[in-house]
Amino acid sequence: MMTNPRGRIEWFRQLIESNGEPISIVSVGSGRFVGVNSAFFRMTGFNGHETIGKTPFEVGFLVDRTGYARFLRSPTAENGYEFECRTKEGQVRLAQTTTIAIDVAGQACLVVIWRDITERKQFENEMARARDLALESARLKSEFLSNISHELRTPLNGIVGMSQLLIDTELSREQREYANTIETCSGILLKLVCDILDFSKVSSGQLRFEEISFNLRDVVETVVALCAVQAAAKNLELTSTIDTSIQSELIGDPHRLGEILTNLVNNAVKFTESGAVTVSVALQKLNSDSTILRFEVRDTGIGISRANLDRVFQPFVQADGSTTRKYGGTGLGLAICAKLVTLMNGNIGVVSSLGLGSTFHFTARFEHPRSEPDQSGATRQDLCSPAQDANMLLPASETTDQADREQVRILVVEDVMVNQLVMRRQLEKLGYTNVGNAENGLEALETLAKTTYDIVLMDCEMPVLDGREATIRFRRNEQGQRRTPVIAITAKALADDREKCVAAGMDDYISKPIRLEELAGVLDRWRPKVEKAVENRG
Repeated sequence: MMTNPRGRIEWFRQLIESNGEPISIVSVGSGRFVGVNSAFFRMTGFNGHETIGKTPFEVGFLVDRTGYARFLRSPTAENGYEFECRTKEGQVRLAQTTTIAIDVAGQACLVVIWRDITERKQFENEMARARDLALESARLKSEFLSNISHELRTPLNGIVGMSQLLIDTELSREQREYANTIETCSGILLKLVCDILDFSKVSSGQLRFEEISFNLRDVVETVVALCAVQAAAKNLELTSTIDTSIQSELIGDPHRLGEILTNLVNNAVKFTESGAVTVSVALQKLNSDSTILRFEVRDTGIGISRANLDRVFQPFVQADGSTTRKYGGTGLGLAICAKLVTLMNGNIGVVSSLGLGSTFHFTARFEHPRSEPDQSGATRQDLCSPAQDANMLLPASETTDQADREQVRILVVEDVMVNQLVMRRQLEKLGYTNVGNAENGLEALETLAKTTYDIVLMDCEMPVLDGREATIRFRRNEQGQRRTPVIAITAKALADDREKCVAAGMDDYISKPIRLEELAGVLDRWRPKVEKAVENRG
């Protein structure tokens, strides 16, 4: 297809013509076509007679003059150049160039290989759009869950708080039975909310795992103790055994391990009418730096049919899915366990026969401690739930003189009147009677500008001005002065809620619904600092 016969052009013509890639030769000085091969014609529709001696713009092949000029100045860029090209029929294509500098009859030229990357770019763009849609979907899901958590936990806070306060009053036997029923039902509803949120957080990768030192026996014994009341009510024997060769102090996430065991033991107790439930831990593999343990929860309950064994770890599925089933639940507990076990580098399974009981088993990997375990008791506290943490702190509250607590000024910032009342009554129950109220963040700032408070309990979601923005402004206003502890009160429960509160300048965090012992615990953590300030103020 070459038309210039001078010098070595014939040799180049044969070489280039035999190549299956679209190739053109252009002059470095003028940027004009010197020749093209048949593959270039097939890609673009432009033949040699239409291109030779013309620039790509005169032919209509390119429109980016600036990019083409840059290409001529530095043709051998590391990643080549990408050009939007137009075929003779007007179709727009995207091409990537590979360039070799040559001399043709004393003329500096470029051999340009044009690779059509239109489909590849379209695929990459589609993948990028799909990724963006997935990220946006995850963001919307997270936002939806956060809002749902807030909307459900806010009224639950009133129900749980008031039922606890009611039970602590003088009641007749019939009234106490009603109040206990309310508290039990609210606890079931809260468990449902937590299960759905936990499953969503695990599925979206928002659940975080800790790597802390803990005592394995403490975790197992705590789970058994928590489930003992339910087992005793059904006259079931609940026992645990741990292989003596297993090292007690390990590194991992005791909260998640406890969550898995609690779920499995609760299920075993729920589906067992007589007999026993046994928790056992055996050593599966010992490495120089880690241990793989096998956990089993065995019961003598109703068992699971062979047909349903493969379905029990699926979300929202129960072995008996009929509407008249005897046993309730969301069908999420085992699905959450399965996901948590996977994240702990383990496997989960079940062996069961209908009417003969079940054995749920799972493995998990834990690191060995890199230093001596903490003997201060912090490890035991780490494995407990927030409510248990508070119980461990309660003695400090009980031994503090009532008059000292009455001097502590607490500002409750909460827009829901029922929750304001619950919080005030809970604080009074704990001996804190010097309590003020504000209905939104702006009102809180105005109140704090006029009156000194020792602790601020700040709701996060409020009209006019939310709690986090109010805290940011409050911290700005108190610069150079004593720092007042601000404790976040939130009905949201996603992974980054605590981080957002800390970033806003909040010092601690409580999730709704707020239990009395949990509130006592967080106040005990901050009261020593507050009492010093009260002493100075007095």
